[in-house]
Amino acid sequence: MNFNFFSRVSRLAAIGAILLGSASCVDINKELGGNLIPTDQKWDVFTPEAADLKEIRMQMSDSLSGYSTTRFTFGAINDSRFGTSVKSTSFTLVPLYDTLDFGKNTKIRQFHFTAVRDTLSVIREEHLKMLQNVHVSELKKALDSTVLYMGAFMNPEIRAEYLDTDNQITVGTPVYDGGDSLSFDFSREFAERFVEKVKKADLDSMNLYIEQVPGIYITTDLPAGEGGRINMFNLSILTSDGYVSGNYAQLKFTAEYDYSEEPVDTSFLFFFGPAEFMDDEATSYPTQFAFNASSHETIGEYSGEGVVATDKILIEGGSGIKPVIKATEIKRILNEQMAAAGIEDPSEVVINKATIILPYSVDGNYEAL
Repeated sequence: MNFNFFSRVSRLAAIGAILLGSASCVDINKELGGNLIPTDQKWDVFTPEAADLKEIRMQMSDSLSGYSTTRFTFGAINDSRFGTSVKSTSFTLVPLYDTLDFGKNTKIRQFHFTAVRDTLSVIREEHLKMLQNVHVSELKKALDSTVLYMGAFMNPEIRAEYLDTDNQITVGTPVYDGGDSLSFDFSREFAERFVEKVKKADLDSMNLYIEQVPGIYITTDLPAGEGGRINMFNLSILTSDGYVSGNYAQLKFTAEYDYSEEPVDTSFLFFFGPAEFMDDEATSYPTQFAFNASSHETIGEYSGEGVVATDKILIEGGSGIKPVIKATEIKRILNEQMAAAGIEDPSEVVINKATIILPYSVDGNYEAL
């Protein structure tokens, strides 16, 4: 047995213990060198008292984008405080692929629209299943940079330029009851007109295509009394196991083709508002867009400079009433607070945090909500 080996191990262990013991006794002075920082590089910290905002205005939203890549929305709600608010939607119908052959002697059998429900919004729970007439019309022209904001169609001139709500393009008047999906048939007259436009359209350019086929506009009746419902539907085309299962329009027709002695039944699929045509080698669908507009009865009182809030601040959805705090008032408060702190040069100030506190009034039991 080699006792020298154990002796060396013992000495190494002892040395290790000494080193560990020495390390554990080192004190770190975190303030060392603190007095060497130049005084012009030190910050004075001030926490000013909260100041009241004296003029919060309630105004209509004028620059809120109406475009959505996920949902299209239509419906109407009436309540005692805000009056009637109406939602409507517009989007193009674009062939799933950019190569279409309608053959000869094309005869329309059906042009069907279907979309899957996303969310319903109501004031009263009993209106979740209420019946709403759905009005579908054809856009007069493609939506362009004139129509960017949600409240665009509250302008009578813009509305007249783009919408043709007097001419419905469905078989009868579709009725929606808040169910899982929205489904209706386009009229034969619209379907035939649509096919002729698609035949003439340039399927190599989306901009040129929508000049010929601008799209459709969907809205609903106004509520007869207080209440109503806003309906939201999925926009993106749905697939399951490689098959299209929702959010599309299907054109079924019969036509003559050179490869068959008998007329052939076939169909084409159209999806809603894609930004570009599908490429034959694409592995995913392009981004889709819908323009969701809103109009509000409150525009009569709250347009322009709006109304100064008193004890309550009203907030409305869509392009309705929103609170507005002008930068001039915030600047006035900052100037007063800097003057109270003895600060003469605002360029030397860094605002680390500023908070606007708006207390929220909840009707009923807050915890239950």
